Amino acid sequence: MATKKTILNEDTKKLKDQKSAQSVPGSVLPGLTGLTNLGNTCYMNSILQCMSTNPVLANFFNGPESVSNLNMSSNISKGAVGLGMIELFRSLWRGDRDFIAPLDYKKVLQNMDSRWKGFNQHDSHEFFSFLINSVHDDFNQAPGGDLIRLTDQMSPKERLEVSIENETIRNQSFITNLFTGFFNSNITCPGCGGISSTNDAFMDLSIQIPSKGWVTVHVTIVYESYRYPEAYIATLKSGSTFSDLKEEIKKISGITSTLLLAEIFANKFHEWFFNDDQTIDFIKPTDDIYAYEVSNRFHHALAFNELDENTDLEKYTFNSIDTVVVKVFQRSSWPKLTPNLNYVLKEEMIGKPFLIVLPKKISYKVLHEAMEARVRTFVNVSSAFKSRHQSKENILKGFNIMVVSDSGTGGYTIPPLDKDVVIYNVTNLAIEWDIKAFEDKRFSSPQIEALVPQNAPEITLSELTIYDCLDSFTTSEVLSKEDAWYCNQCELPQQALKKMEICKAPPLLVIHLKRFRTLGVWGSRKVDNFVRFPLEELDLSGYIPNAEVAPIYNLWAVSNHYGSSAHAGHYTAYAKHPNTKEWFRYDDRSVRPISSDSVVSSAAYILFYQRIDLNCEVETGAE
Repeated sequence: MATKKTILNEDTKKLKDQKSAQSVPGSVLPGLTGLTNLGNTCYMNSILQCMSTNPVLANFFNGPESVSNLNMSSNISKGAVGLGMIELFRSLWRGDRDFIAPLDYKKVLQNMDSRWKGFNQHDSHEFFSFLINSVHDDFNQAPGGDLIRLTDQMSPKERLEVSIENETIRNQSFITNLFTGFFNSNITCPGCGGISSTNDAFMDLSIQIPSKGWVTVHVTIVYESYRYPEAYIATLKSGSTFSDLKEEIKKISGITSTLLLAEIFANKFHEWFFNDDQTIDFIKPTDDIYAYEVSNRFHHALAFNELDENTDLEKYTFNSIDTVVVKVFQRSSWPKLTPNLNYVLKEEMIGKPFLIVLPKKISYKVLHEAMEARVRTFVNVSSAFKSRHQSKENILKGFNIMVVSDSGTGGYTIPPLDKDVVIYNVTNLAIEWDIKAFEDKRFSSPQIEALVPQNAPEITLSELTIYDCLDSFTTSEVLSKEDAWYCNQCELPQQALKKMEICKAPPLLVIHLKRFRTLGVWGSRKVDNFVRFPLEELDLSGYIPNAEVAPIYNLWAVSNHYGSSAHAGHYTAYAKHPNTKEWFRYDDRSVRPISSDSVVSSAAYILFYQRIDLNCEVETGAE
């Protein structure tokens, strides 16, 4: 039967046998060995380098204590993840390779969790959470047993002590001793005034990045009355909601009916903003926001074709409860030759999408006229092309109308028959342009006029710091209706007041800046605000006033992300060498020195802090 020692020796021999294929010989300072990118594994390399450059972790995994504490009967990997971590740390601190390939360790991890199979990009924070829990499981020495019952009569201090004791009954390892801290969550019911207080363990602190000062939103206003769209730059205070943004747009545009807000990306509807109570703080100046004026009225488009903007439109408009708001895409298709020498139909979105109100039953003729009238505000016909044709009207008739999917793809053409078109269950249409029109460059985007507000607010920008993020995390908030808390005393879901506090900070504090906002099927949106954080003496005393040990920390590493999505882009690490005290950039196999001034950037995603009383160096040469 294999023992920890024989397993470790066999794994060491295997690693040495594979060095010629997986690494490049060299003589580097221990701790400065790079990691080969195995195919979109920069997320993994970034976290592994952040972990390996911590002196407390490095001394543990490089020393004999790690082997003796290994739990070969752990729940998940039976010691494989912990063993792989030991070998990896020793390889990185041996100092005999410029870089190594962590192929074997990736195989171990993907055997534990199928998420890491293949070569897809992943979120480095998601990987860190998996890794730290898996390594802990392989070193867990918790005795188990019954948990101590919490009672309402306990003081906050007693509740925390019992919560910590309960946690050690289930989880007790070298990892949890270093990384585990505790939250206190207080929920106050607005109905009965009752308070629910709980203490929960954490191994990393995930905090939002708040906006500070002002939020700038670039909006294109699309009118229902077939006016050309107008551009407006709205500037609102941080914390403003989409309701505030709509009111600002109505005030500047004169719109009195409903506004629907959407972000347009790649000529598609990327995200709709239906929740008026949601803050606009995550909106960036580069986001393409459209505000669509919508009512339940259908405007007879033929009349608009014949009238000017000064005409009383009410005479040519009728109200109907039998109308539907339809999304309309603009696209074109053409044959494309595949590598197999087959032709497939290539679809491309070639203009901004829009909304139109239509009766649920409409003749094809009127439908086509309505589409034509609406699209006039989104395209200009080139003068060169008009000179060869009778009129603009004939040019604009060069399209078909299609029923398409919610993303504007696929679908079928509505035939131009002399009978009504039923749009009762149709919510997505497309104008399918004749490709020849665009090959001849007949169309271009119209010049959109800008609306300039009077008495614009004076904007004062201030720098965002990590303390602003911590303040936002610990500030009381009223729960939304969707997140309502059920009060057992009132027997009702309540929009309670919730306040989070840090009641115990760990020796190694990992702060995750929540830079990605989930957008459902569209993935995520990145918040790339610059957040300033200290390299030395991050002081949490103001957040943990009764801490047993002064919660003051020095930064040792940063996991950086470059790109727009957590599952795309590129990850690197900045880390301070524990012995030389110099900063280095770890970019897969490349390890280069950097200035400490470069460490704080808008790419910072995960911050790794060590409490100042743990200051030490790595003992190199241990096996």
